[in-house]
Amino acid sequence: MNPPILSSLAWSLVRTWGGRLAGFAIYFQLVRVLAPEDMGLFSAAFAVFVFLEIFADLGMVQAVVQRPQVTPAQLNAVLLLNMLAAVLLTAVLWSAAPLVETLVGIPRLGAVLQVGCLTLLFSSAGFAQEAMARRRFEFRRLAMRTLFSTIVGGAVGVWLAATGHGVWALVVQLLVSSALNAGALWLRPAWSLRVRPDFRGVGQLACFGTHVTGMRLVEYAGTRGVELLIAMLLGPHALGIYAVGTKIHYIFMQLLGLALSDVAQSGYARLAADLDRLRAAYLSSVSAAALAATPAWAVLSAAAPEIALIAFGPRWTACAQVLGPVALLGALQVLQKFDTAVLNALGRPGLTLMLSAARSLGALLAVWLAHDRGLAAVAMAFVASQLLVAPVNLWLLHRHLKAAWRGWIGCTWLPLFGGCLAWIAMSLARDADAVAHATALVRLLMLASIGGATYLVALAALGRRQLYGLWFDWRALRRPSP
Repeated sequence: MNPPILSSLAWSLVRTWGGRLAGFAIYFQLVRVLAPEDMGLFSAAFAVFVFLEIFADLGMVQAVVQRPQVTPAQLNAVLLLNMLAAVLLTAVLWSAAPLVETLVGIPRLGAVLQVGCLTLLFSSAGFAQEAMARRRFEFRRLAMRTLFSTIVGGAVGVWLAATGHGVWALVVQLLVSSALNAGALWLRPAWSLRVRPDFRGVGQLACFGTHVTGMRLVEYAGTRGVELLIAMLLGPHALGIYAVGTKIHYIFMQLLGLALSDVAQSGYARLAADLDRLRAAYLSSVSAAALAATPAWAVLSAAAPEIALIAFGPRWTACAQVLGPVALLGALQVLQKFDTAVLNALGRPGLTLMLSAARSLGALLAVWLAHDRGLAAVAMAFVASQLLVAPVNLWLLHRHLKAAWRGWIGCTWLPLFGGCLAWIAMSLARDADAVAHATALVRLLMLASIGGATYLVALAALGRRQLYGLWFDWRALRRPSP
């Protein structure tokens, strides 16, 4: 591999994982200090900020990165459009914040929106600079910027939270991080601002950006849109419990899903012309991921009370009613990362967008229908809505990958069945005296050991043929094609 590309890849990983791990560590510290109402209030405000940032960006960052050539004059046009959109959106949100507070029904939301909306200006100022840095493979610079802004902003937020400033600790943390991000990008500009903006080439960028914006809106509806709906229907306390309860699930998905999807996308694209090899690679990847990831999700679900207590403290034990069912869904969501990669490799991104839209719509309907039964019912309904889309997923794979659903069932039934057995064993063991009277950490270790042992016994008893087949498939895939 080319040394500059290898170095860029390494720094890209530092930027991605370093920033996320630092952010996760800071988040855990903040949650242990702040109350659920504060976390819920900020989550509702942040959902509004994310929604407006989609329109402030206009998909231009990705468009600039993808475009073969871009001139300084076009970059100035993009910067001007981003800033104009951000100023307009900031002004609208500032004026409409009291109305939004009334509609959502959360006290103090208006004030948080009016102060926090300044992040739109900071973020928009750095969009084009970040795009150029990515075009030039300046991932070391981006990595250091992300780590620095995350750590400094997080330190300020933790200090304010510890000194009793409540939700404003999160608002100030967001403002500081956003300002440092933008400032670090403009310390060494990628082009001159003296060049007159050229709007002639912006149309093509905007056309590409429209598709990016559509995809982001669909993803938003199934994530931040769900949180905003929970805030409106159940209030900030319930949203705080839900947001924190799904955080560990999100971390697991980031650690597992992001790495898997990136590798799978690159590997499947090379095999797109050979359907037989693509099918074999897909089934082998799904089988390996199911075998490796399923027991982790089973432990995360069955030991949700212990994990919530250890990670967030006693005031957050109610998070287990959200984390438990959502973690079980994670075992399927990791496998669906490969489905998306296959459909994209086959040139069917529209199908992945359709599936994402179906999941987002199902999630919103589930929250709406189950909200009057409490947060636990909402979590269960959310999981059910996502499971209902799974058969459509398999049908599309069967149609485009030919008989993939039979192979999918053949290579996933055992890990999923073993994971269910492990979950049942851990749930039954929880009532045993030795487990029930242990500390939370010891209880977690005991349950994880019981679940892991049950899973391994199930594989040894029923899955030796599948394990041997996976080994031979892996060796075959590693052989160079003739």
